[in-house]
Amino acid sequence: MIKIRPYRKRQDTKLLDLLLSEGDMWAIYSAPDQRDLYFLNCEKSLTYLLYEEDEVIGYIRAIEDYSYYIYILDLLVRKDKRGHGYGKLLIEHIQHEFPNLTVFVMSDEDDYYIKQGYHKVGSIFEVK
Repeated sequence: MIKIRPYRKRQDTKLLDLLLSEGDMWAIYSAPDQRDLYFLNCEKSLTYLLYEEDEVIGYIRAIEDYSYYIYILDLLVRKDKRGHGYGKLLIEHIQHEFPNLTVFVMSDEDDYYIKQGYHKVGSIFEVK
């Protein structure tokens, strides 16, 4: 059975298992010297975990811009669970939780979001 639950600190190990399963792609969050900071960010963000039974198979992390917008920062579904609509399910969960706010995705995976039918608005730039 698939369930979406809000992230809680006690779920760090399950989320870490998912991040580690991605290898270098998510190492910035799963590296031993970064984990505590990332889990603190998950606590302070709108973070939801996607469970299949007791296993975390996906998650989404977003921030709210003072009741104007929601920005999705992270979206991940376990490799062997992709293609079943779980990523879209997580995005729809955010939309359901915040029905009056516009949701934006901050990502470099444009092809996925275009395939989902989302419209690209502007772009993101790094300021140094």
